[in-house]
Amino acid sequence: DVSKLKVAELKEKLKDAGLSTAGLKAELAARLREHLERGGSGAEDVINGINAKDDVDDDGGDAKTTADADATDAFADVA
Repeated sequence: DVSKLKVAELKEKLKDAGLSTAGLKAELAARLREHLERGGSGAEDVINGINAKDDVDDDGGDAKTTADADATDAFADVA
């Protein structure tokens, strides 16, 4: 799932696909998701990498991921 990737990981995948790495996490995820849905160059490798990451992270996530989500939610409440 693209939304589970961290910003640095999204940027790496986008760079590998030759796409822009500018923008907020939601924009990066949407850009990568669109690229994958269109079957763009390297899409299969990106999907395989994401699936492999999902297999490792399915233990409920770590504290940093939860903290990142909480920080994002707090920021959204301010905006």
